[in-house]
Amino acid sequence: MTNTPLDAPTDFNPAEDERPAGQWMEDYWAEIAPWAKRFAYVILAYYGWMVYMRLDILASGTAAYQSAKIHISVLLFYSPMLAMGYFSFRFGQDLERALVGRGQLLLEKAFRHLHLFLLLALFMAALWLWSSTVEWASIIQIMEEHDSSYEIPLQSE
Repeated sequence: MTNTPLDAPTDFNPAEDERPAGQWMEDYWAEIAPWAKRFAYVILAYYGWMVYMRLDILASGTAAYQSAKIHISVLLFYSPMLAMGYFSFRFGQDLERALVGRGQLLLEKAFRHLHLFLLLALFMAALWLWSSTVEWASIIQIMEEHDSSYEIPLQSE
């Protein structure tokens, strides 16, 4: 079967190097599937590193009774990242299985995982934007409340 455009003249002969669109897409997704799984490993490594760094920083300056609350809040804050890693891995895994078995249902399931990954990525972006806005607001508030009465006056005053 050749890839002939619908509006092509009757004597149209496609070049031999032209592949049908379905074959091109299949090769494309076959290349994407391993990268989705690799990306999942990167996400999980980043999650582990961020949780370790946050807990190390936060636990160093807190009392023992508050430490458990901080650990739980940090884990909850970064837990959507675990789900992102899971959805990315499942997308790659289901996509590979769909390409091997030519299963339409597995392909739909793979793209459902990709859709959930993208929704979760938007949620994480909004969460981190909110978090950084709150952090900047608290920094600005501290700077405005700074008491300048203890500053040393200049020699000319």
